[in-house]
Amino acid sequence: VALGFDSASVAWAYLVSYLVTAFLGLWFLHSRTPIFNWSVQYTPVRRTLLTFSAPLVVTAAMSAVFSDIDIFLLGALAGAGPVGEYNAVYPLAQFLTMTVSAFGFLFVPVISELHADGDHDALRRLIRTITKWALLANLPLTLLLSLFPETIVSITFGPKYVAAAPVLPILAVGFFVHTAAALSG
Repeated sequence: VALGFDSASVAWAYLVSYLVTAFLGLWFLHSRTPIFNWSVQYTPVRRTLLTFSAPLVVTAAMSAVFSDIDIFLLGALAGAGPVGEYNAVYPLAQFLTMTVSAFGFLFVPVISELHADGDHDALRRLIRTITKWALLANLPLTLLLSLFPETIVSITFGPKYVAAAPVLPILAVGFFVHTAAALSG
């Protein structure tokens, strides 16, 4: 858009870049592996791998679609202006998910070990403690984003985006609840 192209040109550029990348990836796989050789017999390991990974692929695809469905719906129902305003405040509220990422990164190995050892009582206590810490860490920021959205949006993005401020408390509370749900399983 900054170079003088319209939105459709940008969309086409994205599509073409993904198609070229997919083509090059498939070509690389074809030239280096027997992945497209249909005469290769499936082994139980491949079948096990497929049955394990198929739900993960479906989950990842659904996650990709659901992560942007709010923007698609807002664009279809309200137009480009509200999408721009929404996209301005969304990252402010999304900042609340950093605690989930941080605690998850730190404690997933410990949780996995407790689960493997069958120590479910310690596992429950640890998850409860982690959830409490994450919620306590997020509470001040959630309150700040919920009580002073106009000020925060104005300072962060300027007065032009203050119209999106009423959305910020809703998103902040949503991400706060997400923190509790994500960590408690």
